[in-house]
Amino acid sequence: MQIKRNVLLNPGPATTTDSVKLAQVVTDICPREKEFGDLMEYCATEITKFVGDPKDYVTVLFGGSGTATVEAILSSVVPENGRILIIDNGAYGKRMCQITKIYKLDTVVFESSSIEPIDLKALEEVIKGEKGLTHLAMIHHETTTGLLNDIAAVGKLCATYKISFIVDSMSGFAAIPVDMKAMNIDYLAASSNKNIQGMAGIGFAICNKKALLATESIPMRNLYLNLYA
Repeated sequence: MQIKRNVLLNPGPATTTDSVKLAQVVTDICPREKEFGDLMEYCATEITKFVGDPKDYVTVLFGGSGTATVEAILSSVVPENGRILIIDNGAYGKRMCQITKIYKLDTVVFESSSIEPIDLKALEEVIKGEKGLTHLAMIHHETTTGLLNDIAAVGKLCATYKISFIVDSMSGFAAIPVDMKAMNIDYLAASSNKNIQGMAGIGFAICNKKALLATESIPMRNLYLNLYA
């Protein structure tokens, strides 16, 4: 069976192959049955293996866009007395800032060029100067310009200053190698429709299990998008 294909030249979703399209033609599976749960668990485990050991990291799946997953992380993991620094060097960094503003999270914005590497010395000075930072969030690969950010270097800074590290890797995941443990990443967001080249509609957050379990006491700011739940 040959399926007509349009070659998509947008940043994502990606053009899908016939094999991906036809893999969906299966007997209906009830989402309340064990078979569905087993399938979800298998997918979550295999996704985790791209970037970390499933003993230490776990993938949480959402029916929603990549932005829904980023919103889930930001709204779920920053405590009421927390403070987050966001690196804004493109459209998706700005979107993170929009999300934290809506949730009224105490946010420090580090503005950087959308085409030049992040000034790590300047970033460290801001981290040292801003008291009470608990989290840092940034984009891995800024889709709008193609800028690849040095998440390993920023991860080292987060380790030094004991800050929880959040990375949006929508257009980096499964194309650019990531080791969450080595890069000190606690939460990584990605989706089904970029480098995995699956169908759009599934976002996922890959989480450090210890960090995720520690968020249990944070009051829920929403229902469906709560990461711990």
